Amino acid sequence: MPSKRDTAAAALSTLDPESRSAPMTSVEIFGRRYNIRGDHDPDTIRALARYVDRRMRQIGEQVAPGDVVGVAVLAALNIADDVYKTRTALERRETEITEQTRDLARTLTEAIESVE
Repeated sequence: MPSKRDTAAAALSTLDPESRSAPMTSVEIFGRRYNIRGDHDPDTIRALARYVDRRMRQIGEQVAPGDVVGVAVLAALNIADDVYKTRTALERRETEITEQTRDLARTLTEAIESVE
């Protein structure tokens, strides 16, 4: 039977079927070592793991000791909030750019028509 560690690595490697042939990258998150295989290069995987570890440690300072699952859930919610805020800001910016592009096209069209 696979260990929880093997299961975690397998779960990450199934995100992209091609990542199954990728090399394993060893990372430490919240004091526990994981071997992760993914479609990112090892430096990116390590950077992602550092980010998760940092968020878990921030949360861990605020909750009861030993509640690793609670820390993980709260860290996941905080990371999801980061992603949500980033996506919302990106969508807002894309809308602004689209509107600015439309305004610029209208202005250019009017300028060209006034010269003709």
